[in-house]
Parts: sequence; structure tokens; C-alpha cells
Amino acid sequence: MGTAHVTYAEVLNSWLPTTHLSMLARMQIIDRQVLIDRDMTMDTNHLHCLTEWELVAKANEVLLHMVSQMSQSVGDTKAISTKRLCNSGIIYELNS
Repeated sequence: MGTAHVTYAEVLNSWLPTTHLSMLARMQIIDRQVLIDRDMTMDTNHLHCLTEWELVAKANEVLLHMVSQMSQSVGDTKAISTKRLCNSGIIYELNS
């Protein structure tokens, strides 16, 4: 008769409260976010004129340029959404 081998992590995860699971989900979202703050000393920031779709397209264009400049690949990382902040900053959510 064999005994089932259960890892320490499996035991801990089987007893996690639901609040812990929601915290883990929030942390995964935060890990995929990039904050772009507006430089208040510069008047040349035209991001406020762009739609959310245009902001996502610009972010993906930047990611493509980063890949060509870096020796490491960022994989298939893409911006999938954006949120404007009250202070003129922007939060981008990436797919990975």
C-alpha cells in the first residue's frame, strides 16, 4: 500500500482563507502594472489628448522598440488596458 505524497505548499494552499486568495489575485494584477507619471515641469506631454486605445497602441509600440534595444527578449508582452489617474498619470496593465 502506497501513501500519497503531499507537499508542504499543497497543504498550506488547501487551507488558505478566501481573503488570502483575493489578495493573491490583486498582487498578480499589480505585478503586471506599469505607472507612467507626468512630469509637471514639462509642457510637451500630449498623452492627455489620446484615447485609451491610442495609449495602449503607443505602449505596445514602445515595447517593440524596447525589444530591439535589449539583449533580452520580453516575450509576447503587450499592454492590454490603461487607466488615467487624477494627477495625469497613467497605469498600463500588461498581459504578463
